[in-house]
Amino acid sequence: DNNVTAMRKTFVAVVGSGSALFTWKLYNRPPRYPSTAIHQSFFQDQQRTAVVVGAGVLGICTAYNLQRKGFKVCVIDSSRRPASECSDAPAGGLTMDAPQVNSSMWITATKAFLGLTDTPFFFLRTSSALDPHFWRWMAMFARTAHKPDTSGDQLRFTQWAVKDLIQTIKDSPAKFENVGLNTAGSLTTFFADDTVPTPREQYQEELLSPEDAKAKEPALREGLYGTLKAALFNPLNAMGHCGNFTRTLAEEMEKEKTVSFWYNTRVVGFETDEKTISSIHTNRGVIPLNDNTQVIFAAGARTPLLGWLLGLWIPVYPLKGYNLVTKISPSATKQPEKLPSHILVDSNLYVCNVGSELRAAAIGEFSGWNTTPDDRIATSMLTRTLDRFPHLRDDILEAPVVTGLRPFTGDGKTILGKVETHDNLWVNVPPGFNGWKTAMGSGKCLAALIDEAVEGEPQKKEGFPFDTKSLSPSGRIVKSPAMAQLCLWRWASLQ
Repeated sequence: DNNVTAMRKTFVAVVGSGSALFTWKLYNRPPRYPSTAIHQSFFQDQQRTAVVVGAGVLGICTAYNLQRKGFKVCVIDSSRRPASECSDAPAGGLTMDAPQVNSSMWITATKAFLGLTDTPFFFLRTSSALDPHFWRWMAMFARTAHKPDTSGDQLRFTQWAVKDLIQTIKDSPAKFENVGLNTAGSLTTFFADDTVPTPREQYQEELLSPEDAKAKEPALREGLYGTLKAALFNPLNAMGHCGNFTRTLAEEMEKEKTVSFWYNTRVVGFETDEKTISSIHTNRGVIPLNDNTQVIFAAGARTPLLGWLLGLWIPVYPLKGYNLVTKISPSATKQPEKLPSHILVDSNLYVCNVGSELRAAAIGEFSGWNTTPDDRIATSMLTRTLDRFPHLRDDILEAPVVTGLRPFTGDGKTILGKVETHDNLWVNVPPGFNGWKTAMGSGKCLAALIDEAVEGEPQKKEGFPFDTKSLSPSGRIVKSPAMAQLCLWRWASLQ
């Protein structure tokens, strides 16, 4: 017994010492990045300044609207150009709906996680199953699913934002020609085993017979679609190229020198003075901020990683989306009737024809921040796209499968506004499916909120048809230093 007790004490001592050494090394490791100050001149004049972290469509639209409000703006991004990740991966749909987290979505997700559905496009990978951030996010998702939001503000915000983006593109047709804006609407197709829903009057939907659907969209005649039962036509939906829009807007601001862009710059930490972020540590050096600087997290699915550096838990998890991007050859464009003129949606694929590209998208998986395509999903997408567009076979076989991490919020709502834990921190994160289509609207709304906070201008003058407080981070982004440290350790390879 004495020997057993001694062995237990020795074991506890060894484990305790090892844990103490690990903790000491974690908190006392030398800085891995330069500590020299950079970009000091940008903040010297004490102007109203704003630092936007993220050069995707959300970050660029936020910067655009802030500079229009008179802010001196810079954009930080770890990539070498704007729209290099998720913002270059969406199909391009600009739809008026806002998918709600409810019990039906919860049941569908649970079945997919347990492998109880036949969908080839939805998985929960081990990397997420072993992630504490995922399970806390999942708990929020479950709570919301069983008590969904009934205010309707997310839907009103989405519809207002989509209309605003479409109008922005229409107002400058020459500038945004490469966006390929198409306002013909969408067709959702239903086959033998599908349940056909009732058309929604508020969306002006119309149920079409197979013959009428093929007359409206001749491209449906080409593919091996099986037995088409019906199609639902929505005339309000549109499509456009997100990546081209983002890069065009960024290039204009850079050319006119209204916004500064600091690419290849990765945020690795922050310094705070009580509740104010006073400097940003990056892989290139330390950026010292002035007293009038506002910091905006608009990094999409990577926003939680920024939050961890401040001891915050942000209820966003990456949902990997897949997109088979087919460059349409000149020979194929000579037969436009064989190319889709509407958004085409079925139970597996979401297809848009934008900017001389056929983009076939599908939801993929929860696999943390891994952007590598899964071969099974990629192959299945290729097969299904070939079935639908066999006349584009040569082009499709050369098409790459790209992925983008969609920022899925735990309650399915946009996170937009000031973070209570810090005096100069703001967040702009869409709910996964809504990033591209609400980007300009959310940027305009956030710029108005920041301007109001700095200058005291009433936000109601903007005339938003929704309650901005319902999208606020208040009570959703919370201080959680223990969880943040655990996640930093779990995802150390991302830092």
